[in-house]
Amino acid sequence: MAAVFQKLKPYGAIHQKALAQETANSEPAQTFLEMGYPVSIYCWEPNQVIRSDVPSEWKLELFCIQGGDGLRRFLPVQGSQNLVAHAYAGGLAIMSHFKRMSREARNSYNMLWQLFRKVQHLQQHNTRRFAGGLDLKIPKYLQSEFSQKSVLPAWIGRTADGEGKPWDLQKLKRQGKRLAISGGLLEPDSKKQIEYGIYAGVRNYLNVESGYSLETDQSSSSLVRQALYSCDSKEELSKDKQQWIEDRIWEAIRNHLEDDQQKYDQWLLGPGNTFVKQIRRIDCPHGPVTPSHVQNVLLELGWKSYEYVSGCVDLQMKAFVASLEIPLTQEELKLFQTMYFRQPYFENLPLCMMIEVLPFLRPAISDYWQVEPTNFENVVGLLLKTYAIMISTRQDVDRRVKQRKGTVKGVKVKDESKNLKAHTYRDVEFLAEDKSEINNRLIKERERQLGRKLNPNEKNQIEKHLMTKELS
Repeated sequence: MAAVFQKLKPYGAIHQKALAQETANSEPAQTFLEMGYPVSIYCWEPNQVIRSDVPSEWKLELFCIQGGDGLRRFLPVQGSQNLVAHAYAGGLAIMSHFKRMSREARNSYNMLWQLFRKVQHLQQHNTRRFAGGLDLKIPKYLQSEFSQKSVLPAWIGRTADGEGKPWDLQKLKRQGKRLAISGGLLEPDSKKQIEYGIYAGVRNYLNVESGYSLETDQSSSSLVRQALYSCDSKEELSKDKQQWIEDRIWEAIRNHLEDDQQKYDQWLLGPGNTFVKQIRRIDCPHGPVTPSHVQNVLLELGWKSYEYVSGCVDLQMKAFVASLEIPLTQEELKLFQTMYFRQPYFENLPLCMMIEVLPFLRPAISDYWQVEPTNFENVVGLLLKTYAIMISTRQDVDRRVKQRKGTVKGVKVKDESKNLKAHTYRDVEFLAEDKSEINNRLIKERERQLGRKLNPNEKNQIEKHLMTKELS
């Protein structure tokens, strides 16, 4: 890897910046500043050799945090999503010069980037956040059908040798709260308790000689895709029809590449965009084309684009490391490459490109930064598998609830979690089990708005209001 760093060194330089007030108030910087750790900004800017190949005023900024162990750790200043966009642009510029890419080859990469952006706006893109008990529970009238009370996999609570029993929601949150507090979070909310509880369950499963390995897990090759995307359609496409749809997609994107950015984004990603309709509007010689046909082909092409985007991100982040005035130590490099370099165990993607599941992985990553568990890849692999199963089960449950909604008459109940739009009267008991949790959230939010604690009468009013809402 040292030879790669040496080749990438001429493409840019790093200078340090002091924290501006606005940047210092951002969540990652504020968290580490409160812990007493030094925080600065490292800014990588391209040299003249590739300056013309990146947008004007382009730069890549990372927080540099020096922990209590003296090791430097790096976090994106503007979040993972912006980091991926910036790193892709910089990496493509380096690759273009490095490989002497033709204009046509660069245009191909740019079209793949647009597909990468488009696929993240498809309905199949998983963005589910398991933030509260209502996200996890299965309604009582469906528990016998699913043979479980929650969407949690059976191994959460068990050890790999079969000891123990699956945790219910309350135990999951108790275990998560305990682990979060031990990790430095003094008052973890419900969302944090669930995140850390699932992490605790996975660690518990892997704590014994489980024999589980990401390398031997036959489903690991698709773990990342299962966690990021769902594909519900069972329709099969002929090769001719699939190729025809692919050609129309490429043609549509190519025809708009010269549009200004605002107009292009509106056409491709804007609310009410007609991208899928435009493809269907053209007569296909191989039979009718449905919206799901186009979306499924888009999903396949979009997933392939991850490989090309990750290559550019990987190259740019290696150029960042190569430009550091004080080289990373072996320990620092291991921490950096886990987040920002391609990982063979995760379908050759860096963790920073798994934006959708990063909150789900945060406890494991935080632990890795602090104590560096030896089976980190297996922990993250099993977390991804857990998330994929939870997503799939939740979607199945939601579909069954919607099917019953039209067949059972009764009072509709508002779901505070906003995951299910309506329930029948048989859900009232199910929702009531989490009423205290919702009530506490509402009280905390009202206290935050007022800047003071609520008195008992005010708390009672909120509880009465919640009860009215549940039955309205």
